[in-house]
Amino acid sequence: MKSFKKYITESTVLMDLINKHNDPFSFLASAMDAMSNGTLKLKTRGLANARELISAWNKTKKRKIKLKEAVEYLEEAGVRPSGVRTGKGFVKGWTLKNKIHTSTTNFDDYHIKQVVNKPSKFGLTDKKILKIISDAHPDAPEEWPKEYLKELQIGVSDNDVYIEEYLKKKGYCMFVIDKVHGSVQGWDEKSSKLGAKALDDTYLPYERSGFKLFEVKPVKGRPKYITSKFDWYDWLEGKKKRKYVSPMAQFREQHIIEAICLNKQ
Repeated sequence: MKSFKKYITESTVLMDLINKHNDPFSFLASAMDAMSNGTLKLKTRGLANARELISAWNKTKKRKIKLKEAVEYLEEAGVRPSGVRTGKGFVKGWTLKNKIHTSTTNFDDYHIKQVVNKPSKFGLTDKKILKIISDAHPDAPEEWPKEYLKELQIGVSDNDVYIEEYLKKKGYCMFVIDKVHGSVQGWDEKSSKLGAKALDDTYLPYERSGFKLFEVKPVKGRPKYITSKFDWYDWLEGKKKRKYVSPMAQFREQHIIEAICLNKQ
């Protein structure tokens, strides 16, 4: 059985990426994009992929890169393969059940724009999208749905709740993550949690320095606002939220216990 390092070194997709790029940082950005959209399938978790990616790069290229430089770049840069900076650590897209389905670091590539420009990737066609639009607006002029679809395709309109909810019922979730905030939107908490697990496996949001809030916003059910790393992992694992006890309360409790013990002596 091949070792993991040997497997990724021999991976056709990975080697194509290495051969395509002369700059290690553009290679890293391209590789992370490929992992996010499922083109490159590695089995390690989140930024742990960096070690294997760097090993494969350094074995092939003369221009070497250190692991520390790679990790810092992946955590902070938020760069697409073209080298255009789009905001530190920013990424958004769709999950499907427990996998990243699409992702982009281009802020203007709206969630709905990703769908209407590549409908087949979401199990849709232009005809099906037009039907969803027509059913939602039965009183609209006959040609309006086609005009509206064009607006969605070029980004003039940046969302459509009817198409989005149709996809959420199928198990898709919309997500956004930046340096300090993240969100996932699914049909219910169960499907949203599947999407959140995929995000944690790939992006490790609460391992980012300064990350403060993750919003879970299901269509059916109440929104949830997670503000700590401990609550995040407890929620993902299905554990009840930990009860916070202030240091002052702990101090008073300890003194009460000590007083009780002295009275018993």
